[in-house]
Amino acid sequence: MNMRELRESLGLTITQVGAATGVSASTVRDWEAGKYEPRYTNIKELMRLFERSFDEIGEAIEQSMHKGGKK
Repeated sequence: MNMRELRESLGLTITQVGAATGVSASTVRDWEAGKYEPRYTNIKELMRLFERSFDEIGEAIEQSMHKGGKK
């Protein structure tokens, strides 16, 4: 499951994720598109918001990065 799928499975909007992690909606879009990886402090907020472990968030980020063409 990538970042977008994880967010959507919880019924959250890009704007809600951005507000909860302290970034803009466009930054969340970039994470989901695999353009950039979230910083560690953002990952901690994503873990809290999504109620997922570090490994689960890392896997979602990896899936998004792979989708975006970066490894």
